[in-house]
Amino acid sequence: MVAGCHIVPKSYPGEGGDEGLQWRLSFSLAERTLAHTFTEKQRIFYLVVKKIWRKFLKEPKVLSSYHMKTTMFWVSERTATDQWKESNLGDRYMDYFDQLIRFLEQGNVPNFFLPENNMLSHISKSEIEEALKKVSHTSGFMPQLKVFASMHNGHPPVHRLPRVANHVNPQLRDVPYFKLASVAGQGLSGPGLLWTAVSIGPSPPSHLLFIRGEAHDIYTNVSHNATVTANQLLTGTNAFLTGLAYDYHDNYIFTIDTVGKLVYRNDLAAGSIGAIHGGVSGRVEGMAVDWLANKLYWTDASYNWIMVSDYNGQYTLPLIYRMLDRPRGITVHPFKGYLYWCDLGSNRKIERSTLNGERRETIVSIETHGSYFIQSPSGLSIDYAENRLYWTDDGLNTVMSIDLDSPLEISEFYPGLRSVLLLPFDLTMDQDFVVVGDFSSTRLWLIDRGNQSITGWLAFNFHPIGVTYYTEWRQQTQQSPCSTNNGGCDQLCVSDPNGHKCLCSHGYVLDDDGKTCTVDNHQVPGHQILFSTSNSICRLPVTFGHAVVPVSENCFVQDVNATAMDYVYRQDALYVHDQLTGSIRKMTLREGETFVTIVQGVSGVKGIAVDWLGSNLYWTDAQSKAIFVSKLNGLHVTKLITENIENPRDIAVHSIKKILFWADSGSYPRIEKSMLSGRDRDVVVADNTTSPVALTIDYQRDRLYWYDANSGMMHSTSFDGKSQQPLVAGRVNLFGMDVFQDHLFWTEPDQNTITDFDLVSNNTVRIQSMSDSPEALIVFDKTIQTEESGPCDMFNGGCAEICVPTELGAECLCSQPQSASCRKVVRCPVDFYGGSIAPGCDNVNGNICPFICKNNFSPRLTGTLLCQDDGQWDTTLWILCKLTSF
Repeated sequence: MVAGCHIVPKSYPGEGGDEGLQWRLSFSLAERTLAHTFTEKQRIFYLVVKKIWRKFLKEPKVLSSYHMKTTMFWVSERTATDQWKESNLGDRYMDYFDQLIRFLEQGNVPNFFLPENNMLSHISKSEIEEALKKVSHTSGFMPQLKVFASMHNGHPPVHRLPRVANHVNPQLRDVPYFKLASVAGQGLSGPGLLWTAVSIGPSPPSHLLFIRGEAHDIYTNVSHNATVTANQLLTGTNAFLTGLAYDYHDNYIFTIDTVGKLVYRNDLAAGSIGAIHGGVSGRVEGMAVDWLANKLYWTDASYNWIMVSDYNGQYTLPLIYRMLDRPRGITVHPFKGYLYWCDLGSNRKIERSTLNGERRETIVSIETHGSYFIQSPSGLSIDYAENRLYWTDDGLNTVMSIDLDSPLEISEFYPGLRSVLLLPFDLTMDQDFVVVGDFSSTRLWLIDRGNQSITGWLAFNFHPIGVTYYTEWRQQTQQSPCSTNNGGCDQLCVSDPNGHKCLCSHGYVLDDDGKTCTVDNHQVPGHQILFSTSNSICRLPVTFGHAVVPVSENCFVQDVNATAMDYVYRQDALYVHDQLTGSIRKMTLREGETFVTIVQGVSGVKGIAVDWLGSNLYWTDAQSKAIFVSKLNGLHVTKLITENIENPRDIAVHSIKKILFWADSGSYPRIEKSMLSGRDRDVVVADNTTSPVALTIDYQRDRLYWYDANSGMMHSTSFDGKSQQPLVAGRVNLFGMDVFQDHLFWTEPDQNTITDFDLVSNNTVRIQSMSDSPEALIVFDKTIQTEESGPCDMFNGGCAEICVPTELGAECLCSQPQSASCRKVVRCPVDFYGGSIAPGCDNVNGNICPFICKNNFSPRLTGTLLCQDDGQWDTTLWILCKLTSF
């Protein structure tokens, strides 16, 4: 280290030391010398990295710019200078973020000059894990960032609309920007390796490639240095082909283009290609075919669902949509009737269900099996003869497998892969070889299944994405119940371990006969955005941002001005505040139903929220300067919060966590929270807002989003307010907002628009112009309002009027004026430091309870406790028990 170092008076972060007593080694001169050795491409690269850090990774305050610089030094040290070229900067981005993820997973960013010094040692494990999630989310788009950066030279992609109808295209019309190669029209004779890939270099096209021959023959050519020719079956510009599947017997190949947002069926025998489904997002990576029942499955990590479709795309359905978080690879076991998929969410895992979406279970997960066996699963493949599931893991950089007959038996396929794989994305196999596609190295690795050794690799200057072996051996046939008269099903016939099941596509419901599909008379079928205008309520698909052909709103209710809305899914009920009548109204979302008034004389309502588990309705009233609660039928209206509230605006209920949130835009602007009974108030946000007016809950991320009218800024925060982040600036007069999976939607009446914003990439997906000014907005979502038991379920929790579920148990509220038969019930805490209330004693106001001390604690005081009307015991709890031993 020729440049030496300086010693500066600086305390170690997190220790609060005196700068006059602590000193730090500074290597600024050495860093400057290293930076001067960077090539122009390296300097541009690092500037982009810093922009990514500022936009996506600066919060939470874990990774500093110095961490990013240090990672740059480490990556540069092991990467030759001639590898920093414009044509391969995408590879360097992936190398960089892979290294950063490894540092975070190890909890150690070693100083470049003093590697024994861990620059994360002062950061807590939970903070590092949160930073790891953000980096992982960001790095998950490096492959597409790499391709799109070179395709569009920094400009947004231009989406050319193909000449196909949205969703269904039975005629499979030609698509202008795909070109079929000369092999098309002849079919694919014999087995071969089939894969999707994207070229290296500027404006790279996307390809569907094929090498004819058994894997053993391909290996023989490679081992003898013979030429191996890849046929281009399909080439498309302005495209990104990801998912790949085939039906060997029908000679169909299915692909997904995440730029064009389309699912394609390639009929190579007929020499035609056509789009069968539109509206997929940019995060579709897995695809699989049940060749026995002629069904197609794919994952969509933006909407967090798994779709099923027939081969024509005439009938499609979100099959699995609950408790998914970044689904990726997918495969099917038609002989057993099961579907398998990867989930790259907070608990990375591989799950399975029947092919109709039932009997769901986890096969392997980090939570259960640990990170030694699974870290970041990507591609999946099944050896049907052995009944064994294989997967690529780009966290472990290897291939793992599990015996589906003995799920406890998990093993690494070949440890030698760890030394060669950089980003294993997908894999496939035939009788003799496993083939692994490595996106970073552009190689297809051949591994002999007999002796489990690497026998060679193929490289064609393409980055492989989806990989599969096109062979009859992988798609052997047997009789399927769905092959005869579609199994008797009106629409979708899917395989099942016990035979088959019938399913109905979006907008239809299955009759009691289990076969017939009839039109659903629900006003809001599936997942929909509901929004209001000055005189109507309309709906819009949640996928409008990815629609191939822009969709229009459908206004199904007239003569109502809903300034606030919410719903109860299990009741098919919509609740609104109607400004035209100054009332709160309810409507069952079925054809022929109309609104009924449940609360009158409330013209100052700014927000409505339902507690679907407690069956209560909450609203804010700016004129009364209060928050109210009633039963869902409008009975027993009760003032819940009246003190220290000035201008209440929007309101939100987290039924599962039993928390009430609201915004107050008064002289002390803030966002508060409390128990659902209005007790235990706490300020969530105060310093970062001047006029909070709209808010909504993100159940998937446990975050609260809000809009500040004065600054035009949207923010998000954790529920305790400790992790606040700016989100979007420059919004004018935002009215309503809500979240669905990875998407945040909002209305801007002055602009006549609804915006779809991607919470993963922090980019706008689409701004949709509306025919009338949209105001209030909610997402009618099947996945959020889950059912679980609560303290108010039986006999209304023992309450005469309103029962409110809390973490302490059921509390009772009474309307005003209070009737003689109604008693207000509050509950006191059960657990406290070193002890708890004696089991069996009811912790309600007016009751006297004994207490007990836990192990290693002994009573400091004797006697009993009285639960008071304010929900507090008459004695300070922390002094009751003292620690006696360790």
